[in-house]
Amino acid sequence: MYKYSFRAESIHDVLDYLAVVAEIAKVVSLTVSQDAMFPDCDVEIVTTLSLGELQLGATRVDDAHLIQETMRPMCQRKN
Repeated sequence: MYKYSFRAESIHDVLDYLAVVAEIAKVVSLTVSQDAMFPDCDVEIVTTLSLGELQLGATRVDDAHLIQETMRPMCQRKN
């Protein structure tokens, strides 16, 4: 499993992106934090997809350039 973070312009962009990603791979978890004053969202996703595959998925969603540009791998802590 791999963990990534990204930003999105709105929750609608996150949901559209999730629909695309869920068609091609398992999404283990998704955490969305939305700003109280703005529609922007910070997102963490755990999935079986690679960084390149996730970025490619963003190209299938209208206006998901921010998702594609801000997608970053996150370190996972071991207990």
